[in-house]
Amino acid sequence: MTVCVHNGCNKEYDESLNKSDSCQYHPGTPVFHEGYKSWSCCKKRKLTFEDFMKEPGCTFGFHDDNPKPDASPVTKGSADSSNEQKSIDLSTLSLSSQPFKEKAVSENFISSASDPNVTPNKIDLSQKNNGGSIENKVVIPTAPEEDPDDAVIEAGAKCRRNGCSSTFKNYEVSKDPKSPESVCNFHPGNPLFHEGSKGWSCCKRRVLEFDEFLKIKGCAQGKHLFSKPQEKNVQVFCKNDFYQTQTSVIVSIFAKNVVKDKSTVELCPGSINVKLVMKDSKYYSDTIPLFSKINIEESSFKILSTKIEFVLKKDDNISWPSLTPTDKITSWTTFGKGDSPLPEVKRS
Repeated sequence: MTVCVHNGCNKEYDESLNKSDSCQYHPGTPVFHEGYKSWSCCKKRKLTFEDFMKEPGCTFGFHDDNPKPDASPVTKGSADSSNEQKSIDLSTLSLSSQPFKEKAVSENFISSASDPNVTPNKIDLSQKNNGGSIENKVVIPTAPEEDPDDAVIEAGAKCRRNGCSSTFKNYEVSKDPKSPESVCNFHPGNPLFHEGSKGWSCCKRRVLEFDEFLKIKGCAQGKHLFSKPQEKNVQVFCKNDFYQTQTSVIVSIFAKNVVKDKSTVELCPGSINVKLVMKDSKYYSDTIPLFSKINIEESSFKILSTKIEFVLKKDDNISWPSLTPTDKITSWTTFGKGDSPLPEVKRS
């Protein structure tokens, strides 16, 4: 399919379905000024480059596949700024979860002359020792983010790694290690703009024009990153249900992809304490009070693929009208143990 070249769109489209409102894009040019980033055609300004690239277009029109002449963005107040605003193609720049810095001090990065593929260590200049000199605090680079094994990826999704413009086609073409298109050429570092030159902190190449910066080939190779950013440590709610026999209460907490060695379960005489850690950076934590006491030595639980199942041994063998204590129930049927311990409500 044909790819639209309009700024802010860059989507694939079918020419037969191309209408006057099919494309939402920015007809203007990027404007960088005093740390803010915006488009000359609208007034919304952003602080981070990632938010700037995600800003929805302010104009609707037809999709277009004819590239416009390359140009540079307008950078107000800098030595390489121009009074003439020109259009550029931002489709070749992918976003990462790392923040973008328009003006970066070169001392904040250690360049590796021997291996340009190594992510540079970042030095924290804010820490000083007692003698007044700078204490170099080196942050060890973390492993690159990868698509989760159970990620659902839509066709046409763009690779989120810096410098890679690949789109997801199918698992055989885009994810199979045997396929040439599964190799991602990307920049593991951050964009670096300093004194008119533009480049990446992970490699040495520097250019003057912004469109040339977007075309710098990735200096590292790895797997594509097509999935959407995963939120970290998000607490979720898990449903529970129960049924009972005369001697036991069987409780199910419905949770998928639980990591057994990182989850904890504690059985108490009057409650269940649960913290379940899941593969997709989510967790469930709760203390469930029980309607009546249980024998914890004869109770058990097991973690299954879709739920956590508890077999709770009743301490008094009475019937439970609910899993948790409640003041809404005053009478219930028991398993051959006579009347319930609470007085029965008289009905008029």
